[in-house]
Amino acid sequence: MDNKLTVLLSVFIILSVIVIGAILAVQSQSGQGDDRRDRGSIQNGTLRVDFIDVGKGDCILIRSQNHTVLIDTGYKETADDVAEYLDASEVGVIDELILTHYDKDHIGGAKQLLSNYPVKKLYIPDYQKDSKKYKKLIKAVDKSNVPVECVPEEITFSADHVRYTVMPSGVAYDDKTENDNDMSLLVTVEHANDSYLFTGDIEEEGIRCLLNKTGRTYDLLKMPHHGRMEKNTKALLNSVKPKYVIITDDKENRADSKLRRLLESEGILYFCTSEKGSVTITGNGRGMQVKCDQNAKSD
Repeated sequence: MDNKLTVLLSVFIILSVIVIGAILAVQSQSGQGDDRRDRGSIQNGTLRVDFIDVGKGDCILIRSQNHTVLIDTGYKETADDVAEYLDASEVGVIDELILTHYDKDHIGGAKQLLSNYPVKKLYIPDYQKDSKKYKKLIKAVDKSNVPVECVPEEITFSADHVRYTVMPSGVAYDDKTENDNDMSLLVTVEHANDSYLFTGDIEEEGIRCLLNKTGRTYDLLKMPHHGRMEKNTKALLNSVKPKYVIITDDKENRADSKLRRLLESEGILYFCTSEKGSVTITGNGRGMQVKCDQNAKSD
Protein backbone atom coordinates (compact mmCIF):
# COMPACT_ATOMS: atom_id res chain seq x y z
CA MET A 1 0.00 0.00 0.00
CA ASP A 2 2.86 2.39 0.87
CA ASN A 3 4.61 1.52 -2.39
CA LYS A 4 1.45 2.27 -4.39
CA LEU A 5 1.05 5.58 -2.57
CA THR A 6 4.67 6.46 -3.26
CA VAL A 7 4.27 5.66 -6.96
CA LEU A 8 1.08 7.71 -7.21
CA LEU A 9 2.72 10.62 -5.42
CA SER A 10 5.70 10.45 -7.77
CA VAL A 11 3.43 10.40 -10.83
CA PHE A 12 1.49 13.37 -9.44
CA ILE A 13 4.68 15.36 -8.90
CA ILE A 14 5.94 14.58 -12.42
CA LEU A 15 2.63 15.58 -13.99
CA SER A 16 2.56 18.77 -11.92
CA VAL A 17 6.04 19.70 -13.13
CA ILE A 18 4.99 19.08 -16.75
CA VAL A 19 1.84 21.19 -16.38
CA ILE A 20 3.68 24.04 -14.67
CA GLY A 21 6.35 23.96 -17.36
CA ALA A 22 3.72 24.15 -20.08
CA ILE A 23 2.01 27.10 -18.36
CA LEU A 24 5.31 28.96 -18.04
CA ALA A 25 6.10 28.29 -21.70
CA VAL A 26 2.73 29.68 -22.76
CA GLN A 27 3.23 32.73 -20.57
CA SER A 28 6.69 33.25 -22.06
CA GLN A 29 5.33 33.08 -25.59
CA SER A 30 2.50 35.39 -24.59
CA GLY A 31 5.00 37.85 -23.16
CA GLN A 32 6.91 37.86 -26.45
CA GLY A 33 3.66 38.52 -28.26
CA ASP A 34 2.92 41.38 -25.88
CA ASP A 35 6.17 43.05 -26.95
CA ARG A 36 4.59 43.37 -30.39
CA ARG A 37 1.10 44.09 -29.13
CA ASP A 38 2.28 46.82 -26.79
CA ARG A 39 2.29 48.96 -29.91
CA GLY A 40 -1.41 48.28 -30.27
CA SER A 41 -3.62 49.40 -27.41
CA ILE A 42 -3.51 53.12 -26.61
CA GLN A 43 -4.84 54.15 -23.23
CA ASN A 44 -7.33 56.95 -22.82
CA GLY A 45 -5.52 60.28 -22.58
CA THR A 46 -2.36 58.97 -24.24
CA LEU A 47 -0.93 60.06 -27.58
CA ARG A 48 1.62 57.83 -29.27
CA VAL A 49 3.79 58.93 -32.19
CA ASP A 50 5.86 56.34 -34.05
CA PHE A 51 8.57 57.48 -36.44
CA ILE A 52 8.75 54.27 -38.44
CA ASP A 53 12.24 53.56 -39.71
CA VAL A 54 12.01 53.61 -43.52
CA GLY A 55 15.55 54.88 -44.06
CA LYS A 56 15.93 58.40 -45.38
CA GLY A 57 12.20 58.92 -45.71
CA ASP A 58 9.11 59.68 -43.65
CA CYS A 59 6.34 57.50 -42.29
CA ILE A 60 4.91 58.78 -39.02
CA LEU A 61 2.09 57.02 -37.19
CA ILE A 62 0.09 59.10 -34.69
CA ARG A 63 -2.48 57.37 -32.49
CA SER A 64 -4.80 58.13 -29.62
CA GLN A 65 -7.31 55.72 -28.11
CA ASN A 66 -9.84 55.91 -30.95
CA HIS A 67 -8.01 57.66 -33.77
CA THR A 68 -5.15 57.03 -36.19
CA VAL A 69 -3.29 59.51 -38.38
CA LEU A 70 -0.46 58.64 -40.76
CA ILE A 71 1.92 61.23 -42.17
CA ASP A 72 3.59 59.95 -45.37
CA THR A 73 4.20 56.33 -46.36
CA GLY A 74 7.92 55.88 -46.97
CA TYR A 75 9.26 54.21 -50.12
CA LYS A 76 7.67 51.60 -52.36
CA GLU A 77 10.50 49.32 -51.25
CA THR A 78 9.63 49.77 -47.56
CA ALA A 79 5.86 49.28 -47.98
CA ASP A 80 6.00 45.72 -46.60
CA ASP A 81 7.93 46.92 -43.54
CA VAL A 82 5.34 49.63 -42.94
CA ALA A 83 2.50 47.12 -43.31
CA GLU A 84 4.19 44.82 -40.80
CA TYR A 85 4.54 47.71 -38.37
CA LEU A 86 0.91 48.74 -38.79
CA ASP A 87 -0.30 45.17 -38.34
CA ALA A 88 1.81 44.74 -35.20
CA SER A 89 0.33 48.01 -33.98
CA GLU A 90 -3.19 46.62 -34.59
CA VAL A 91 -4.01 49.42 -37.01
CA GLY A 92 -7.15 48.47 -38.91
CA VAL A 93 -8.31 51.85 -40.19
CA ILE A 94 -6.41 55.06 -40.93
CA ASP A 95 -8.63 58.03 -40.17
CA GLU A 96 -6.43 60.59 -41.92
CA LEU A 97 -3.54 60.03 -44.29
CA ILE A 98 -1.45 63.15 -44.87
CA LEU A 99 0.98 63.14 -47.79
CA THR A 100 3.29 66.11 -47.30
CA HIS A 101 4.67 66.21 -50.88
CA TYR A 102 5.19 63.98 -53.90
CA ASP A 103 8.75 62.66 -53.51
CA LYS A 104 9.23 58.90 -53.56
CA ASP A 105 10.48 58.69 -49.97
CA HIS A 106 7.16 60.15 -48.81
CA ILE A 107 4.55 58.67 -51.18
CA GLY A 108 6.26 55.53 -52.49
CA GLY A 109 4.26 53.20 -50.24
CA ALA A 110 0.92 54.93 -50.79
CA LYS A 111 -0.38 52.58 -53.50
CA GLN A 112 0.07 49.48 -51.34
CA LEU A 113 -1.25 51.24 -48.27
CA LEU A 114 -4.42 52.39 -50.01
CA SER A 115 -4.94 48.86 -51.33
CA ASN A 116 -4.62 47.20 -47.93
CA TYR A 117 -6.07 49.63 -45.38
CA PRO A 118 -9.29 51.64 -45.27
CA VAL A 119 -8.45 55.35 -45.29
CA LYS A 120 -11.24 57.74 -44.31
CA LYS A 121 -9.62 60.96 -45.52
CA LEU A 122 -6.56 61.91 -47.55
CA TYR A 123 -4.88 65.30 -47.40
CA ILE A 124 -2.46 66.31 -50.16
CA PRO A 125 -0.62 69.54 -51.03
CA ASP A 126 -2.29 71.87 -53.49
CA TYR A 127 -0.04 71.42 -56.53
CA GLN A 128 0.33 68.96 -59.38
CA LYS A 129 3.50 67.43 -60.67
CA ASP A 130 4.35 66.06 -64.10
CA SER A 131 5.97 62.84 -62.95
CA LYS A 132 5.29 59.11 -63.05
CA LYS A 133 5.22 58.95 -59.25
CA TYR A 134 2.54 61.60 -59.04
CA LYS A 135 0.41 60.04 -61.78
CA LYS A 136 0.64 56.60 -60.14
CA LEU A 137 -0.40 58.12 -56.84
CA ILE A 138 -3.45 59.83 -58.33
CA LYS A 139 -4.43 56.61 -60.09
CA ALA A 140 -4.17 54.66 -56.82
CA VAL A 141 -6.18 57.34 -55.01
CA ASP A 142 -8.93 57.25 -57.65
CA LYS A 143 -9.07 53.46 -57.45
CA SER A 144 -9.37 53.51 -53.66
CA ASN A 145 -12.29 56.00 -53.69
CA VAL A 146 -10.83 57.69 -50.61
CA PRO A 147 -12.12 61.26 -50.06
CA VAL A 148 -9.32 63.67 -51.00
CA GLU A 149 -8.79 67.22 -49.84
CA CYS A 150 -6.10 69.52 -51.22
CA VAL A 151 -4.72 71.93 -48.66
CA PRO A 152 -4.45 75.48 -50.05
CA GLU A 153 -5.02 76.93 -46.59
CA GLU A 154 -4.98 75.83 -42.95
CA ILE A 155 -7.26 72.92 -42.02
CA THR A 156 -7.94 71.68 -38.49
CA PHE A 157 -9.61 68.62 -37.04
CA SER A 158 -9.79 67.10 -33.57
CA ALA A 159 -10.12 63.63 -32.09
CA ASP A 160 -9.75 62.28 -28.54
CA HIS A 161 -9.01 65.82 -27.28
CA VAL A 162 -6.08 66.09 -29.70
CA ARG A 163 -6.05 69.00 -32.17
CA TYR A 164 -4.43 68.57 -35.58
CA THR A 165 -3.60 71.41 -37.96
CA VAL A 166 -2.52 70.81 -41.55
CA MET A 167 -1.25 73.82 -43.48
CA PRO A 168 0.61 74.66 -46.68
CA SER A 169 4.18 75.87 -46.34
CA GLY A 170 3.37 79.20 -47.96
CA VAL A 171 5.85 78.65 -50.81
CA ALA A 172 4.59 78.92 -54.40
CA TYR A 173 5.24 75.91 -56.61
CA ASP A 174 7.73 76.41 -59.43
CA ASP A 175 7.42 73.66 -62.04
CA LYS A 176 10.76 74.67 -63.56
CA THR A 177 12.79 74.18 -60.40
CA GLU A 178 10.34 71.58 -59.04
CA ASN A 179 10.67 72.85 -55.50
CA ASP A 180 8.68 69.93 -54.07
CA ASN A 181 10.48 69.96 -50.74
CA ASP A 182 9.44 73.51 -49.97
CA MET A 183 5.84 72.59 -50.91
CA SER A 184 5.66 70.16 -47.98
CA LEU A 185 2.54 70.34 -45.87
CA LEU A 186 3.21 71.28 -42.26
CA VAL A 187 1.39 69.46 -39.46
CA THR A 188 1.02 70.57 -35.87
CA VAL A 189 -0.44 68.44 -33.09
CA GLU A 190 -1.60 69.78 -29.74
CA HIS A 191 -2.35 67.39 -26.89
CA ALA A 192 -3.09 69.34 -23.71
CA ASN A 193 0.29 70.85 -22.77
CA ASP A 194 2.28 68.79 -25.28
CA SER A 195 2.90 70.10 -28.78
CA TYR A 196 4.43 68.63 -31.93
CA LEU A 197 5.60 70.17 -35.22
CA PHE A 198 6.12 68.05 -38.34
CA THR A 199 7.87 69.88 -41.18
CA GLY A 200 8.16 67.44 -44.08
CA ASP A 201 11.16 68.36 -46.24
CA ILE A 202 11.01 72.15 -46.23
CA GLU A 203 14.27 73.85 -47.07
CA GLU A 204 15.50 77.42 -46.64
CA GLU A 205 12.54 79.16 -48.28
CA GLY A 206 10.01 76.94 -46.52
CA ILE A 207 11.69 77.54 -43.18
CA ARG A 208 11.60 81.29 -43.82
CA CYS A 209 7.85 81.14 -44.49
CA LEU A 210 7.33 79.04 -41.37
CA LEU A 211 9.25 81.55 -39.24
CA ASN A 212 7.08 84.34 -40.61
CA LYS A 213 3.85 82.60 -39.64
CA THR A 214 4.63 80.95 -36.32
CA GLY A 215 5.26 82.71 -33.05
CA ARG A 216 5.08 79.77 -30.71
CA THR A 217 7.26 76.97 -29.40
CA TYR A 218 6.82 73.21 -29.75
CA ASP A 219 8.00 70.42 -27.47
CA LEU A 220 8.90 68.15 -30.36
CA LEU A 221 10.21 69.02 -33.82
CA LYS A 222 10.49 66.61 -36.73
CA MET A 223 13.57 68.07 -38.35
CA PRO A 224 13.05 69.15 -41.95
CA HIS A 225 14.57 67.24 -44.87
CA HIS A 226 16.19 64.41 -42.93
CA GLY A 227 18.61 66.62 -41.02
CA ARG A 228 19.91 68.82 -43.81
CA MET A 229 21.50 72.02 -42.51
CA GLU A 230 20.13 75.26 -43.97
CA LYS A 231 21.23 78.86 -43.43
CA ASN A 232 18.20 79.47 -41.23
CA THR A 233 18.15 76.14 -39.38
CA LYS A 234 19.49 77.79 -36.23
CA ALA A 235 16.77 80.45 -36.47
CA LEU A 236 14.20 77.65 -36.70
CA LEU A 237 15.53 76.00 -33.55
CA ASN A 238 15.70 79.34 -31.73
CA SER A 239 12.07 80.01 -32.64
CA VAL A 240 10.59 76.57 -31.96
CA LYS A 241 12.78 75.82 -28.91
CA PRO A 242 12.08 72.06 -29.00
CA LYS A 243 12.89 69.74 -26.13
CA TYR A 244 13.17 66.84 -28.57
CA VAL A 245 14.18 66.61 -32.22
CA ILE A 246 13.61 63.58 -34.45
CA ILE A 247 15.68 63.14 -37.61
CA THR A 248 14.58 60.60 -40.23
CA ASP A 249 17.89 59.66 -41.87
CA ASP A 250 19.77 56.46 -42.69
CA LYS A 251 23.32 55.20 -42.33
CA GLU A 252 24.25 56.12 -45.92
CA ASN A 253 22.71 59.60 -45.63
CA ARG A 254 23.20 60.77 -42.08
CA ALA A 255 22.07 64.09 -40.68
CA ASP A 256 24.46 66.97 -41.28
CA SER A 257 27.29 66.95 -38.73
CA LYS A 258 26.89 70.73 -38.33
CA LEU A 259 23.28 70.18 -37.31
CA ARG A 260 24.29 67.56 -34.77
CA ARG A 261 26.84 69.88 -33.22
CA LEU A 262 24.27 72.68 -33.13
CA LEU A 263 21.70 70.48 -31.38
CA GLU A 264 24.28 69.35 -28.86
CA SER A 265 25.46 72.90 -28.17
CA GLU A 266 21.83 73.95 -27.60
CA GLY A 267 21.25 71.03 -25.22
CA ILE A 268 18.45 69.58 -27.38
CA LEU A 269 17.87 65.84 -27.19
CA TYR A 270 17.81 64.43 -30.70
CA PHE A 271 17.18 60.97 -32.08
CA CYS A 272 18.21 59.78 -35.54
CA THR A 273 16.52 56.77 -37.13
CA SER A 274 19.91 55.91 -38.67
CA GLU A 275 21.14 55.11 -35.16
CA LYS A 276 18.02 54.30 -33.16
CA GLY A 277 15.73 52.60 -35.67
CA SER A 278 12.07 53.44 -35.22
CA VAL A 279 11.49 56.06 -32.53
CA THR A 280 8.36 56.17 -30.37
CA ILE A 281 7.09 59.17 -28.45
CA THR A 282 4.44 58.59 -25.80
CA GLY A 283 2.76 61.61 -24.26
CA ASN A 284 0.04 62.13 -21.67
CA GLY A 285 -0.42 65.85 -22.30
CA ARG A 286 1.96 66.73 -19.46
CA GLY A 287 5.21 65.41 -20.84
CA MET A 288 6.70 62.89 -23.22
CA GLN A 289 8.73 59.71 -23.08
CA VAL A 290 11.03 58.55 -25.86
CA LYS A 291 11.69 54.90 -26.69
CA CYS A 292 13.82 53.58 -29.53
CA ASP A 293 14.03 50.18 -31.18
CA GLN A 294 17.74 49.87 -30.46
CA ASN A 295 18.16 52.13 -27.44
CA ALA A 296 15.68 53.55 -24.98
CA LYS A 297 15.72 56.99 -23.36
CA SER A 298 13.13 58.91 -21.39
CA ASP A 299 12.82 62.36 -19.88
